[in-house]
Amino acid sequence: MPVNLRLVGLLAVATVGCNGRVISFSLPPSGPPEDAGGSFVRDAELAMPADLPMTCQGPLSNVTLMLPCAIGMSPLFATECYLSGMVDRSRPAIGFISPLEEMSRRLYEPWDLAGFVITPSGVTPDATAFDLAKVEGTAIFYEVDPVQRSFTGRLQKLTVSWTSDAGDTITCGATDAPFWAVPGNFL
Repeated sequence: MPVNLRLVGLLAVATVGCNGRVISFSLPPSGPPEDAGGSFVRDAELAMPADLPMTCQGPLSNVTLMLPCAIGMSPLFATECYLSGMVDRSRPAIGFISPLEEMSRRLYEPWDLAGFVITPSGVTPDATAFDLAKVEGTAIFYEVDPVQRSFTGRLQKLTVSWTSDAGDTITCGATDAPFWAVPGNFL
């Protein structure tokens, strides 16, 4: 049976099996259905993690990136992500512009995070403010909806660095983890 017909059957079973409620599915990291050898399992959106643990060096202990991140309104689609345990929650720890239209046309392709436009963001672990300096690694997006302002995907070899005015640096990283964002109430 072709993969697309299996998907229709799976959705029909999911709809009937869930008292008529439609469930949203996201593809696994193995790639699109045609690359999965005709056999794949889709995870319910509810399985997306609520945080992404990060290992840090510098004046910040290990923290978590709280998920989902939030995506602002069109046309910028500014994306804001926050860290747990920050004293100053008035600005995001990580901010960047998400080119949602282009992302939706390039699903399952690796994206170099260094190519994303960084927006003003930073962390304040104590009384010292650190500004976002760089974001490196790779993102692979499985679902992107420019209208609903959302995406799901994975981050690979993520490294995030913040610097203070005094030149101190905080660097945090994660090796391979799910990553997702939903609509936020901001531009």
